[in-house]
Amino acid sequence: MQSEIQPDAVGSFLSGIYITRKEEVVVAGAFNRWTGIAKLAASNKQKMSVLNMSEQLKELADDQVNNQTDKGLAGLLAVIAMIQEHDTPVSGLMALQALDQYNPTFKTRCPAIYKNIGKIEFIRGEEGIIQMKTQNGKAVNFDKVQVKDGSRMRVIPIAGNDLKVEIIDGIQVGKAFIWFRLNEVTLKRQTGDMIFDYDKDHTLRTFNMSRDILN
Repeated sequence: MQSEIQPDAVGSFLSGIYITRKEEVVVAGAFNRWTGIAKLAASNKQKMSVLNMSEQLKELADDQVNNQTDKGLAGLLAVIAMIQEHDTPVSGLMALQALDQYNPTFKTRCPAIYKNIGKIEFIRGEEGIIQMKTQNGKAVNFDKVQVKDGSRMRVIPIAGNDLKVEIIDGIQVGKAFIWFRLNEVTLKRQTGDMIFDYDKDHTLRTFNMSRDILN
């Protein structure tokens, strides 16, 4: 697969996204044409999709909802599905593009979470391990969860079509200056509940994506 990039597209390459000097974001993927920025020549076999990344995320989220997944949790599960489906890293910038296009009020409802989504990218490695890289190597906070650069996790299907996110290292739960090691998170599809298992004594606490995090 060959790509031809125009001079004004020189910048950082993030998870299949080109950032121009004018801060224009071009979503990566094997498309025949990149609007005004770059052209990518690829065979049909190499194409990730005829849809752009934001449309793929929307489609995955809709599939989750159609399969009786709580709407508050559907977006997160769509990102997980995209990470698992593609070999290339998945940037939070892709999620921001999807939010801007399909859920434009999210930016004003959850400004802190919105801002931090773009500071992280997910890289799928061997044995299903997902590594998280953060902007400038700084920790990123998502409400009650803090993600450090290089954090690792593994997503495991469990009974009832739910998911367990096993935290290998680097992710903490808490607030302000009090943080505890996060061991794992169980994602309950139908209710939108996220059951946090944290600290050495495996304390359990349930947060609902819509009521407690995205409210």
